[in-house]
Amino acid sequence: MRTSAIIELFKDFLIVGIILSAIFLVGLYIQRKRGRLKEFSLKQILSSVLFICYLAVVIGATLLFRVSYGRVGIVNLELFSAYKDAWYHWSMTEWRDLVLNILLFVPMGFLIPIVFKHLQKFWQVYLLGFAASLGIETIQYIIGMGNADIDDLFNNTMGTLIGYGLWFLCFSMIHKTKNLRKIFVFQLPLILMIGVFGGLFMKYQLSPYGVYNTQRMAQNDVSGIEISTNIQFKKDSVKVPIYHTKTYTKEEVEKYADNFFKKLGTSVDPSQNDFYETTALFWSENQKYSIWVNYVGETVSFTDVSVMEEPYCMTFDQDKAVEILGNYGIALPKGISMKVDAESEEYSFTVDGSINKNEMISGSLSCKITKEGMIESLRNNMIRSERYEEVDCISEEEAYNYIKEGKFYCSVDISKDIHIKSVTLDYTLDSKGYYQPVYRFVLDDEEMIEIPAMKK
Repeated sequence: MRTSAIIELFKDFLIVGIILSAIFLVGLYIQRKRGRLKEFSLKQILSSVLFICYLAVVIGATLLFRVSYGRVGIVNLELFSAYKDAWYHWSMTEWRDLVLNILLFVPMGFLIPIVFKHLQKFWQVYLLGFAASLGIETIQYIIGMGNADIDDLFNNTMGTLIGYGLWFLCFSMIHKTKNLRKIFVFQLPLILMIGVFGGLFMKYQLSPYGVYNTQRMAQNDVSGIEISTNIQFKKDSVKVPIYHTKTYTKEEVEKYADNFFKKLGTSVDPSQNDFYETTALFWSENQKYSIWVNYVGETVSFTDVSVMEEPYCMTFDQDKAVEILGNYGIALPKGISMKVDAESEEYSFTVDGSINKNEMISGSLSCKITKEGMIESLRNNMIRSERYEEVDCISEEEAYNYIKEGKFYCSVDISKDIHIKSVTLDYTLDSKGYYQPVYRFVLDDEEMIEIPAMKK
C-alpha cells in the first residue's frame, strides 16, 4: 500500500474514533449528571479521547482493512523473517511497513499509564502491549484476515516499550525526578531500534553492490534426502566481469515516456503521472496510451487501449515485426531471433546475456500486433549493462558443496531426492543495478537452485 493510501486510511479510522469519542463524552456527561461518576479533570478527558481515537485506528488498520483469505489465516513463526525479506529485496515499502508496525504501538505504551493511573509500572504496560498485539494476531489467524506474524508481535511490543520509555521520560521531566538510571534503561528499546535500522541502512549504503533474494542462504535439513549428479564439477575458481545497469530518475523516465508518446503523435499528460517505488505510470494526453517505465534499466510495459478490440495478426515475419517495433522507437540487438506463440498471440524476442565488448544485453521483449500493424501491448524487459569490474568467484565444486550441506535459498521441494543435471555460471540483477554472478543448478524436474558465485 502506498504512503498516501495509508494516510487516507488513518484519516478514515480517526474520524470513526472521533465519533466514538463524542459518544463517550455524551455518556460521561449523562453519568456525571446522575451522580454516578466523580468529576473528571480536563487532562483525564483529553487522554481518554486520544486513547479511544487511537484504538479505533489500531483496530481499523489491523483487523478491518485487511485482505480476507476466506479460510483460517497463515501463521509465520520465523522471527525476523520480515527483516530478512526487507533486506534481501531492499524494498522501501517493506522497511516502511516494519517501522509502521513499531510506531503503531508507541501510543499504546505512552497513553496507558496516562489514562489508567493504576497501570504505570513498566511490566504492566509491557504485558498489556504484548497481550493486545497477541490478541490482534490471533484474531487475524482465526478469521483469515491478513497473516499472523511473529515479527508483528515483536514490532508491536517494541513499539509499546518505546512508548512507555517516552512517557517515563516526560513524567520524570514534569515531576523533576532524578533517577537517570531508570530513564536510560527505559530508552534502550528506542536506542536499539535506531541503532538497528541505522546500522542496516549504513551497511547497505557502504556496500559496493546491492543485494538479491538468493543471497539469503539458509540452513536446510537435507539429511533425509540424497543429493547426486553425474557432472564432474570444475575445481578451479574463476574471474568474471560484473555489469552495471543504470538506474534512472523520475525526471528521466518521464522524459522517456514523453519521447515514446511523441512518436505516436501525442505527449505525456502530467496530471496523471503516478510514481511508485520501482516504477512509474504515464498516460498520453489523448488517453489512448499508457506506459509503465521501471527505474532500473528503463524497461517498459506499453498498452494501446484504442486497439484492444482489434484482431491480432500472427503472420508477420521477423523483418516486418522488427520494422513495426522500430516505428515505436524500439531497436533490437543484431542476431536476435523471433518466436511466435499462437496461444498467447504474441511475438517474442529473447537475449540470454549477449556480450558485445564492454556491454551485456539480457532479457526479453514480447508484443501483440494487430492486422493493421499497430502494437496493442508491449513488454520490453531487455536491459543493456556496461562492464564494471572483474571479481573472483568460487568454483563449481564449492558451489555444489553448499547444496550438499543444505546451505542455499530454498526454492525447491527438499522432501525428495535432488539430482542435478546441469550447471551454468550466469548473472542475476541486484538491488543497486549490478549483474552479479551466480551458479544455476538445474534439477531433473527443471527446478533450479541458485548459489551466489562471488567470493565474500
